[in-house]
Amino acid sequence: MWPTVQRVPSQVESATPGNTEQQVFSSRANSMDINGDSESQQQRQQQVTLQRQHNSDNDGSSDGNTMSADELPQINVQMVQLSEILERLVTFAYTELVTLVDTLPSRGEGERRKELLNYTEHMSSLLTKLLVLVRWAKNARHIQKCQNSIAYLDSQNRYFECSVDSIYAAFLSMPNVRMRNYDVGNAVDILTTGSYQRLPLAISRHVSKPRLSRRQVGKTLLAIDDIIRSRMLGGEAVPVAMRQYAIGGGRIVFCVEGEFEATLTLLQHGKDIPWHVVGVKLLVGDDQQQQPANNWALVERAQQILVEASSAPSDDEAVPQLAQLYDFLHRQSLAVLLETVARQAATLRRTRWEGALQAEMTGDRSALVLRYWASGRAAAGLGSGGNSIELRVVGLPVPRPIHAAAEAGAQAAAVAGDGEFARMERGRRDLIPKAGLRVAWAAHAGLAAPQAWQHTAAGLSEAGDMRLRLDSSAVDVERLLRQATWQHALAILEGLHAAVAASLGAAAAQLAFVAASGAEVAADDAARLAATPRLRAWFRLGEGAVDVTVDGVSGRLGVRAAAGGAALGAGLVAQLGERANRSPWRMAELLVDLRAGLALADLDALAERALGLRRQEHAGGGFPLRVAQADADMLARDVGGLAQRLRFYRVEGTEGGGEWFVMAAMTDRLRFRLVCLGGGGLVRGVTQVEALQVDRLFASVARRLSGAPSSCARAEAMLAGRTAIGLDYVNALASAVRARLAVRAIQAQLAARRIPYAVRLPKFSTS
Repeated sequence: MWPTVQRVPSQVESATPGNTEQQVFSSRANSMDINGDSESQQQRQQQVTLQRQHNSDNDGSSDGNTMSADELPQINVQMVQLSEILERLVTFAYTELVTLVDTLPSRGEGERRKELLNYTEHMSSLLTKLLVLVRWAKNARHIQKCQNSIAYLDSQNRYFECSVDSIYAAFLSMPNVRMRNYDVGNAVDILTTGSYQRLPLAISRHVSKPRLSRRQVGKTLLAIDDIIRSRMLGGEAVPVAMRQYAIGGGRIVFCVEGEFEATLTLLQHGKDIPWHVVGVKLLVGDDQQQQPANNWALVERAQQILVEASSAPSDDEAVPQLAQLYDFLHRQSLAVLLETVARQAATLRRTRWEGALQAEMTGDRSALVLRYWASGRAAAGLGSGGNSIELRVVGLPVPRPIHAAAEAGAQAAAVAGDGEFARMERGRRDLIPKAGLRVAWAAHAGLAAPQAWQHTAAGLSEAGDMRLRLDSSAVDVERLLRQATWQHALAILEGLHAAVAASLGAAAAQLAFVAASGAEVAADDAARLAATPRLRAWFRLGEGAVDVTVDGVSGRLGVRAAAGGAALGAGLVAQLGERANRSPWRMAELLVDLRAGLALADLDALAERALGLRRQEHAGGGFPLRVAQADADMLARDVGGLAQRLRFYRVEGTEGGGEWFVMAAMTDRLRFRLVCLGGGGLVRGVTQVEALQVDRLFASVARRLSGAPSSCARAEAMLAGRTAIGLDYVNALASAVRARLAVRAIQAQLAARRIPYAVRLPKFSTS
């Protein structure tokens, strides 16, 4: 029982046991002599200084028994340096004197004397006080020691009062606490033997055992290694994917490439003892988010699976411990792979592939579909589906029993159900992967026939050997998409190459692979996978071509004029690109249309320079000639072409006997007609149409220009639009037409006068 205490501090009289801490602090605060906020702050600063000095004294800076006056902490509260007082007083006296000098001239004589007297008296009083202060400062050291001693004693008094108040507060809060009896037994043991003999048992549980030496640790780890080897050689069922392992350092490390690394050990020796999980590291991830070395939630779950597997009844249906561990970690690796791909795809959708990529994850998080070229700007295809890459976790088919491979039907089922063989087959099925990753690719855009491919990998290490390679240890979704779009683009260009080669000849299309530097890569070179496939289609052999590529992000066909060929206008190139993206399988027809347009454009340009021909412009965007619709349809049918591919050139100097025009039409080749319009009025009639066979005419011009004995191929190429027409050929055509019309005029005159004649026309002028 606590002794009776007579002294009751004034601040603790009304205290209750539940408010002890507040009573102690209140006693400390009220025992101080507070005279304002500034004094309270100064005293707190003084108390902190004394407390630091007190702590340094307890650390051994003093002998702990005596303390000289010089060792006491300095108290400088409400004190200033004497030098500062001198400086301020001198500055004040000088400032007042300067002010007085500036203001005295403006005042009267009486006021000047009064101001000078006041200044002298005031400065004399201040300097006298300063003199007294300087003389007093000679003994300031002794006064400072007294002040330090008083402050130190005051702080010790406060500590004592706080201690007494705290003891009394403890008495009020714990009035029924008893003190234990003196430990007489241990005291006698110590006095007689010099040490404790009867320590409490609780102490032994908290006293650390001596650490093993390095040699002992090494021997212990070697013993654990032997236990693990004995367990593995004693028939431990190990999954097929985990049969590469390393034993050392008292543990066994199973490493499944591209999936996980599991470190196990054994705490006891026994066949049914569960494996102890030391650590699990998933090898699935990317550079931005590497998996931690030890995922403790994964470790705890894996350990729980091993414990449950070891405690399960030992029967034929029981799945081995390591098989259950592999199934769990294998599915975890697949799940992390899908989540990583989905996260990277979400990032690409907001950056480089914005608007061109879609990612869809199923509700059970077991499948992810990446849809590329989803912006609607990709090249159109005949297929109705989209372009997608599907990653799905699927169950693997159960393999057929080995011993029943030669059997069939009911006999195989009967053999498979046999006891011993059935146990062998169940054991074999337990050790193979039960789930895998299926990668499926479907391509439709820009293809006449859709393409599809899929492959199922039992382990993630096999995903790097597929057509679309996926490295699980360094997941890169953009690389996966680039592989799919590269193969898709190659399929599009191969289809265009086949179509152009079949229609325009094998020399009209060339498929190549262009590196980033612009150099072409050999078709059988492995570097072509990093190059861009390009199709060069010649609309004029050796003279003009267009390069067709596929944008890997948008899936749009890019068409531009090939370097070193005939210059194409930006409008023609843009029009060809738009039409190619709407119907890429019609690339051969588009090149023929381009060839036809260029041939007609060449004729239009040359007709302006030829002698005696002037182009007849379209009247209001319709048919070039002001004729009836029936005559216009008749002229178009005669050449088998469209009205948009007709050109009319007026032959000058033929006003008499009607108005003559040379009609040029481009179908599969250039065809020429001589058309005569007669009659008057707004709409005129077609009176005569004659075919102009210019093959021999162009051949003779080519033979004259080149000097070759046979130039039919050159003439045929110009008429087919495969090469540009020269001005000499158009001048020859104009001259032949004017000569023919002149001959017709002479014939008409001779016939009118009934003069006999005979006409011998050149072979090239008639069919």
